[in-house]
Amino acid sequence: MTGMDDELTVSAWHESGHCLAASLFGQAGAATVTPGAVWVGCSAYVGRLVPPTEGFDPGNPGVYPQWPHGLRRRLEADVMVALSGDLAESMLTGPRAGRVAGPVSARAAEAAEKIAGERLAPATPEELAEMASAVDEPQIPTDAEAAGQLAVYACGHDPAARAAFLAWMEVSARLLLAANSLALGRLADALLERGALGAEAVRAVLAG
Repeated sequence: MTGMDDELTVSAWHESGHCLAASLFGQAGAATVTPGAVWVGCSAYVGRLVPPTEGFDPGNPGVYPQWPHGLRRRLEADVMVALSGDLAESMLTGPRAGRVAGPVSARAAEAAEKIAGERLAPATPEELAEMASAVDEPQIPTDAEAAGQLAVYACGHDPAARAAFLAWMEVSARLLLAANSLALGRLADALLERGALGAEAVRAVLAG
């Protein structure tokens, strides 16, 4: 395959990475590789950029290891889901200039640096609900920005801690995808064939 077909296949693997990771954490949603005005595809899953708890202060998060276990697991799951698109893509293509170049966590750490510096507000649940039109929506954060925002929640404004946290999350996500590589390939093939899959179809494909 060449040209658009190549990009479509890569996009199918990218979105399948998000869907597979999300499914393993009980967050599976719909996905599409039908290009829109802004994005070539998107996937919807529970939790992305939702603040960890009511009253949580991203500027003063406290010591991350002392967070309640369930809260840490939820945030870590969201980070791994955000990183898994580029990681799945790199399983197909290897690192590529212009799309997946270098450690995925490094780009997320750069995004976290920008987010922490500007003290940007996280997306609201209402904004996330607009994912249905996300392929045409330029304001939806990139995967790196999503992971970066969550790293700011976890580590506040300490860049070294954020980078270490994201590197750890990248290793964890790589292991998760590698352990489920056959299911990842099945989902990418189905998404490439159908163009879009609902949450129920995603679960059915992953179940084999």
